[in-house]
Amino acid sequence: MAQNRIAPPSRPAVEIAKFVVIVLLWTASMVTFLLLPDVFLDPCTGIIDLR
Repeated sequence: MAQNRIAPPSRPAVEIAKFVVIVLLWTASMVTFLLLPDVFLDPCTGIIDLR
């Protein structure tokens, strides 16, 4: 019983959901950092051009 008070057992579904959310956020941030410069940077000057 003492062990349950120190570290309550977590449901596997909750752990899996947290892991999936973290992976999705990390993937989205990587895609954003990799694709945004190609979309918004002017290839000649390298300056962000949002027009």
